[in-house]
Amino acid sequence: MKTRVRIPVGSLLYTTLESATRRILTRLYGGFSLPDMPITKKHISKAERNADIIARHQAGENLSEIAREYGISPQRAHQIVTGKSN
Repeated sequence: MKTRVRIPVGSLLYTTLESATRRILTRLYGGFSLPDMPITKKHISKAERNADIIARHQAGENLSEIAREYGISPQRAHQIVTGKSN
């Protein structure tokens, strides 16, 4: 069982964790510029993803294959195509 702990923004612990995170990322990616926007289809907006799923399905692509590419279930892809759920 996972327990979530909420750390108030601006608290000493939050500031310490933020600083540590920054140091780790600097060491990992030092010298590399990070992208401003996500670069994979998995991180596009849901509206863009859903529009693409609908268009590809209307063009004849298999829902299971489309779902696999987006990392969602075929049932969820079907819901998107039929407009039965958000």
